[in-house]
Amino acid sequence: LIVYANQINDYIFLRPYGVTTGITGTFPFFIYDQTNAFFLGSDLDIRYKHSPSWTSEVKVSYVYAVERGSNQPFLEIPPFNVNYSLDYERRPWSYGVNLNYTATQWNAPPIIEPIDFDNGEAEFTQDEIFDFMAPPPHYLLLGAQASYEKKQWNVTVRGDNLLNASYRIYTDRLRYFADAPGRNLSISLGFEF
Repeated sequence: LIVYANQINDYIFLRPYGVTTGITGTFPFFIYDQTNAFFLGSDLDIRYKHSPSWTSEVKVSYVYAVERGSNQPFLEIPPFNVNYSLDYERRPWSYGVNLNYTATQWNAPPIIEPIDFDNGEAEFTQDEIFDFMAPPPHYLLLGAQASYEKKQWNVTVRGDNLLNASYRIYTDRLRYFADAPGRNLSISLGFEF
């Protein structure tokens, strides 16, 4: 378990500043700014070996971050997250399943939508922190993998987002435009020399 509280002077972050419109459409733009910040967070990592072959791991993390003085929340701070994995290993095979839950960011700045800028209805001060879109809703992702090793060779079959959940990642600026990747299956072949 790790718990931390940090006061950071001159914390550099991207501050939303408006929208820009061009031939390709309307896009939000940001400026680099700095301010004094307060971060409070915790990381918990518990690993349990059920038997020589079975292992579980739980990871929990949360970060609370605000601008000191005005107490405004920053955008793109990771929301509460819980990750659980269960692994089985018996050479030459290994298997794993993973569940990842991410909550909605409840400590988010107010919203000013791009259309409000286009209509001239956006009212904000240069010191105000805001966002262009509400934080994405919570989501649960399921992943699994299987590996086989023989001498110097390794073959891995992996599946991510197996339930094909539609989700957006709060810390990813592409969330303004599109969902994160859906179901993904991959096969990899490795050779150690």
